[in-house]
Amino acid sequence: MDFITDDDLDKIASCAEQEVNDTDFNGLKKIYEKLEHLCKELQKKGFEYTIRKDPRKQAGQGLFQFQHYQWAKIYPPGLKQICHDKFSYILTLSDVMHFHMMGIKDYQELPPSKTASNICWTEIDVSDLISTL
Repeated sequence: MDFITDDDLDKIASCAEQEVNDTDFNGLKKIYEKLEHLCKELQKKGFEYTIRKDPRKQAGQGLFQFQHYQWAKIYPPGLKQICHDKFSYILTLSDVMHFHMMGIKDYQELPPSKTASNICWTEIDVSDLISTL
């Protein structure tokens, strides 16, 4: 599997808030495949994940604009059933790659969720990842 690159992040940023045409859709789906590959690597360590790989649906039901990010929810080993509608780690690709902890659904806007997200927000420089491999 190819690595996530700066070009991938640029592609995501260039599609922000745009209707996704067929060419962009196919390119964004390939980036989602790379993101899912990372999730599968985490799964080997016991983590579970959910990923929604349709780049047109980021804005919500019925909307087909891409919203400047791709994401997957990562759950601690053995806890997906307990926390799937309460919290997860979010692995996100936008203009940068980052992860953070966040509440889900009714918990998302609560102060503990926002505080946890702000405290653990971690950005990853993809060029550093490639140069170390």
